[in-house]
Amino acid sequence: MEKELARIVLSASYRSGRELSNIVPILKEFCPPDEYERIVFAIGSILHEMETEVHKKIFEQHPDLEAEIEERVQKYGRTF
Repeated sequence: MEKELARIVLSASYRSGRELSNIVPILKEFCPPDEYERIVFAIGSILHEMETEVHKKIFEQHPDLEAEIEERVQKYGRTF
């Protein structure tokens, strides 16, 4: 994957991960416990897959992007 496309994919995946994480408190408040657990488990599985199948593969191809992302997190507290 070209480096610029990798940046776009990383950015989209981090945004998606934030969106999924942000709905967890709402789910906890409004879903029955069994439904909440099922959905939160699914969200966790999605985030794990995104990390292992998308992020790690990109960072293997473009190790400098991993350092770039880490630098952003250190400086701004998030990936953007």
